[in-house]
Amino acid sequence: MNKLSSIGKLHHIGMITKNVRNQITLFESLFGEGESKITDLPEEESVMGELTINGTMYQLWQANGEKSPAWEASKRLPEGGLHHLCYLVEDLDTALEQVQNLGIRKSFQENVVMKNGDKMNFLKEEDCGGISIELWQNKK
Repeated sequence: MNKLSSIGKLHHIGMITKNVRNQITLFESLFGEGESKITDLPEEESVMGELTINGTMYQLWQANGEKSPAWEASKRLPEGGLHHLCYLVEDLDTALEQVQNLGIRKSFQENVVMKNGDKMNFLKEEDCGGISIELWQNKK
């Protein structure tokens, strides 16, 4: 099987949690203190946390309502848990073309462009052995 020529390192581990603040406290007690940032997103009915410990970033999502991008996942994972693995790619469009040539579909027709210019898309879980994989391109 061919591999993605443009795939980079693990960018982050995405998780669903019932309480971002409590999850950060738990992870820091288990793995040591890290750098953390918590963002309340009332318009998205969410709280998003980022915690980096020993070079690994955890992206933590707390869904507080149906407008949350994590709402469906939080219903599937009511106690919280692993949502996805995210890998850096040099060029998102090229990486998505490569995976489509391998028979793996992307989740969103159009790539999601973040406020800072980064781009992302997910691969269909059912094409990836039940694992949700996100591909992420930093702003060029």
